[in-house]
Amino acid sequence: MLGANYPLSKLLAERIILRISKGIILRLSGIYGPGQPEETMVPFYIRTIFTAKREAKFNVWPNRRNLLHIDDLVCILLKFLDIDISAEQRIINIANSQDIS
Repeated sequence: MLGANYPLSKLLAERIILRISKGIILRLSGIYGPGQPEETMVPFYIRTIFTAKREAKFNVWPNRRNLLHIDDLVCILLKFLDIDISAEQRIINIANSQDIS
């Protein structure tokens, strides 16, 4: 398990990609959709909301999340096929326009 090293591993991987390739880095928000494993965030919270006792339900969902449906992500990725990306734009955050709570 990566634990505290997880953010560092992501940062180092991005730096390696930027240094040795002409690729781009896409930072994705919380992706959800059909076929998602049951132990991932959205199915877990939905299941917990419907099965938790009333008093526990208020502590289930994190304060704010930015979720993006897989179909929306596919549309966004397809648009990248038709655009030129400059060297200064090689790190791109892909997220929904609004957080949910």
